[in-house]
Amino acid sequence: MVAGSSKPALVLDCSILMAAYLPDEQTTLAEAALRIVAEHGAIVPAQWPAEVANVLLMCVRRGRIDLAQMAALRDEIVRLPVEIDPASLACIIGPVWQLAHTHNLTVYDAAYLELAQRAQIPLATLDDALRRAAGAVGVKVFADTGS
Repeated sequence: MVAGSSKPALVLDCSILMAAYLPDEQTTLAEAALRIVAEHGAIVPAQWPAEVANVLLMCVRRGRIDLAQMAALRDEIVRLPVEIDPASLACIIGPVWQLAHTHNLTVYDAAYLELAQRAQIPLATLDDALRRAAGAVGVKVFADTGS
């Protein structure tokens, strides 16, 4: 978190992070979200580091990036001011599970939604189903640098 900042600006979904860093996925929305995160911080669910690592692994395996590119991306990502939320088991099998069930999401995606709802901050994602579910429960979705 940035010094003097008590609340992160966004819940950062893995999809938007990867779209900001992977050359074949870059979008202006993802780049804007990353600028906000760099300046004001983000919070993520506990599974986020494993999701990020898995995407990087799959990119290497599929030849989208080489090991040197992966290492450079990893170094940039670990420098981001990202807080990992330590959600309890009760939270995951309670409200997160309920959001997943109600909105036909994976539990992994619902964890982002529940965290944004609980923290009362926008959710930065490129996932259409997650964006729709956020709208349905009144969670603001990051749309541009003015969010």
